[in-house]
Amino acid sequence: MKTLRVSHFSTIGWMLLVASGCEVHIGTYAPPAPPPPPPRPIAHAPAPRPAPMPFRAAPRPAPLPQHLLARGQAQSARRISTRGNAPLPVLNVPMQLDLAALPTVSARMPKGCGPVQVAPGVYVHVDCHKYKPISVAKLVHVANKMSLFKAGRLRLDPRSPGAAAPALSPAEQHGGVADPQELPGTVDHRAQGIEGPVKDQGVVGSCTAFSLSTVMDNAIRRLNKNDETSSLHVWSHYGEPDMDAAGQGNMNHAITVWSDYPYDQRAACRMEHEDDGCGDLVSPHVQPGTATSDPTIQSQIKAADAKGHYKIAEIDQLDSIDPDVLATDLATGKDVWIAMGVGMSAWGGAAVQRTFVIPDYEEEDGGHAIVLAGYRQAPGGRQFLIHNSWSESWGDKGYAWISQAMIAQHVQSAYTIKVVDSTAPPPPPTPLPTPSGACAAGYVNTPALGVCEKSCKVDGDCGPGGACVNLNGNAAALLCIPTNPLTDDDCGETELVDSVTGLCAQSCPDGSRAADAKCH
Repeated sequence: MKTLRVSHFSTIGWMLLVASGCEVHIGTYAPPAPPPPPPRPIAHAPAPRPAPMPFRAAPRPAPLPQHLLARGQAQSARRISTRGNAPLPVLNVPMQLDLAALPTVSARMPKGCGPVQVAPGVYVHVDCHKYKPISVAKLVHVANKMSLFKAGRLRLDPRSPGAAAPALSPAEQHGGVADPQELPGTVDHRAQGIEGPVKDQGVVGSCTAFSLSTVMDNAIRRLNKNDETSSLHVWSHYGEPDMDAAGQGNMNHAITVWSDYPYDQRAACRMEHEDDGCGDLVSPHVQPGTATSDPTIQSQIKAADAKGHYKIAEIDQLDSIDPDVLATDLATGKDVWIAMGVGMSAWGGAAVQRTFVIPDYEEEDGGHAIVLAGYRQAPGGRQFLIHNSWSESWGDKGYAWISQAMIAQHVQSAYTIKVVDSTAPPPPPTPLPTPSGACAAGYVNTPALGVCEKSCKVDGDCGPGGACVNLNGNAAALLCIPTNPLTDDDCGETELVDSVTGLCAQSCPDGSRAADAKCH
């Protein structure tokens, strides 16, 4: 459109035991929490839940050793505090629109995709074509990831930024016994603190850049950082209203933050390789396609390239537009980047401003690249949460809900991305002991984890990415733990966090996670 990683798994309260070629998931134990409040009533009450399976009533295992509890608490305390902070506001470079030019621009645009006012003072237009699939994306079959989620075997961050303790998966709560789970009834990344700011593409056909930048912002907040990527920097790498071009132009390309390169509609219009009317709508007027010959713009792009450090390392295309597939990725915390046909009478109508719900529609006026950031159950069925790029004046401060039926009917393709921060130190590895149980000098064998952990006296002994923590109250037994370990949602669709290296690695053929890049 225009306009939880048990690696050693020293993370957030889960522990992975690697022994005799097997993985055993061990979770920290805490007194049972009070039951959650009942869900809000809806028009059609859900069917009663079936009686619990017998194994769910089995006695809980004995509490875990205190040092394992301390490990989880120490990591949780150091991790997701960033998510409790609202994303920083992003402002475009100030500019006036030449509203007198609207009739002329609309007259030469194909029917339905000319400039439209979608909110007070907000004018946009959709791309007058559908998008090609992204050629550099990897087509993935997500059945394995869905199975791991439903079995409670993914390592994910706590769902709430205010959580005092890590949110363990059912498998870890039951001491490694698989405990199936259902998708949550509601997922809203805004409430989880993992959604970036709403941005404003204006009258330029740069929705592909804005939506890609928004998906990156979500990935960055899941890395527990509070940066917002520059949509203009993303756009500068391709400058055409096409998702394939956006993917190709930005794969493995370092992107800088918004504050270093804020959005300027006049510059963005000059970067565009086709004339969609933006040059006549911005004031003063500009000529599209002239950025390559402007030394000032080229110097700005070069400076942004030098400052960039967030890279898209992988784009995964979901093999089907299955609402449960989309919901599963959203439940892990990932935003989903989608190409969608839109009808402007529905998307730009008064109903969205009043109800924050996009009415169902049949006719498509053009294509729009947007982001899914959650879902909810409504009386008429599931609705998905759209994070748009039409400023906070549109919908519910830039968001709106759309029915699952419209997703099934109008979404052309759906993607998730993997973002890496090239400046982030890798987590300290936790090597495996020898068959006799020996560890290298300076490391301690932790039998409950089956790994060798580095002993320390101060944080500096652990190196970048590690912290020295007293895990059992014995000042002589300080060990290094990662300060910000990766979790499975930080990896690609076919990857899991390696249980020894703490880095993303291809999952094993049987769906299990690798240990030191080896499958058992």
